[in-house]
Amino acid sequence: MEEHRACRNYISDYSIGFKACPIKQGECITSFDKKSHCLFFLIAGSIDIYYESQTHRLNKGKVWLVPMSSDFKIQANADSLLVINYFNKPIDSCEKSALESLAALIDQSVPLCLLQVNKPLKSFLSSMIFYLKEGSYCKHFHEIKQKELFYILRYFYTKKEIASLFAPILSKNLDFKNIVLANYLYAGSVKELAQMCNCSLSTFNRLFKNNFRDCSPLPPVMLPFCIYLH
Repeated sequence: MEEHRACRNYISDYSIGFKACPIKQGECITSFDKKSHCLFFLIAGSIDIYYESQTHRLNKGKVWLVPMSSDFKIQANADSLLVINYFNKPIDSCEKSALESLAALIDQSVPLCLLQVNKPLKSFLSSMIFYLKEGSYCKHFHEIKQKELFYILRYFYTKKEIASLFAPILSKNLDFKNIVLANYLYAGSVKELAQMCNCSLSTFNRLFKNNFRDCSPLPPVMLPFCIYLH
């Protein structure tokens, strides 16, 4: 284990990878890594999640996503266990293309879209919990498991289910949307945000309108950009 931890690929933060997060009854966790999208898997227990000015009570077996730069709070109603997957973009072009193709299927009427853990996903999560307990925090290993997770989601769920889960981050151009989500908190104006995206103002306006047609899944602080551009 000492050799493992000394390796430069040992995960010391969670911009990518998996983490097991036990929460005692009454305890809370809040936004802790706003630079990454977070997929949550509720393995055991019951929680309340406060997100987008709404409260949702969830029991074990649920999956949901919170996009980067978003605020949330999770409080345990009973002793609970979460597995959290951090990622900031699809790992390869195949995953990226698959997600971009789902943009037309987005259902943005529900602020927090949930999946139910099915049998293949349950087996994956059980093995992942075992690896995490054994201290397996190699970056390359987590990248492999990340690819396996996306494969399971694509293979064992319908396109509509996956589009609903990933709705807050889906667009026809995932690279552009990721850059916007990662930087809008630090921009004082649309012009500054366009510069951060390495775009002219006119190009940024066009890309923004194409990729953020409906601003409902976005954090409230981003609404001024939507209002200006629409």
